[in-house]
Amino acid sequence: TITVNDEVQSLEGVSSLQDLLCSMQLTEKTGIAVAVNECVITRTAWTECKLSESDRVTVIQATQGG
Repeated sequence: TITVNDEVQSLEGVSSLQDLLCSMQLTEKTGIAVAVNECVITRTAWTECKLSESDRVTVIQATQGG
């Protein structure tokens, strides 16, 4: 299990950050930032970033406003 934005999720079928974001339908979105265990992961490194038990993933999506 891992924690995504303070919600516990199962790692079944998920081995990389790219897999996780794909399952959340976020891979095609722009304006998102992702951190694993408080370390920002660039979009180009999503496939290389392997997730492990107890990892904490934070996904932030930019929104317009003022």
